[in-house]
Amino acid sequence: MGYLGTEDNTAYISQAILTAIQGTLDDNNNRLRTILFKCAVELNMLCHTIAAHFRTDPIHTRELRAYAVDEVKRTNGQVSFENAVRSQRRIEPDDTWPGSY
Repeated sequence: MGYLGTEDNTAYISQAILTAIQGTLDDNNNRLRTILFKCAVELNMLCHTIAAHFRTDPIHTRELRAYAVDEVKRTNGQVSFENAVRSQRRIEPDDTWPGSY
């Protein structure tokens, strides 16, 4: 009740505990930031490699982006390589991306 009344937790939690928790959170944030940066670099390399190989036009790129956004939303980010391979095998070369506009 005292915390709720004052909204100040330093009177109820030791400063040492607060410092330890903040240090742990800062370490986790730094690790996550580093991992996300490395993933972004790898994804950038992959995108440039694929783009250089296929040389697609902007219309197909927009359709692919719309399809990818829809798939990530539909699967809640649980996209697997195996599902992508199955999906690509169903698309004929002259077909458009499923769900394209």
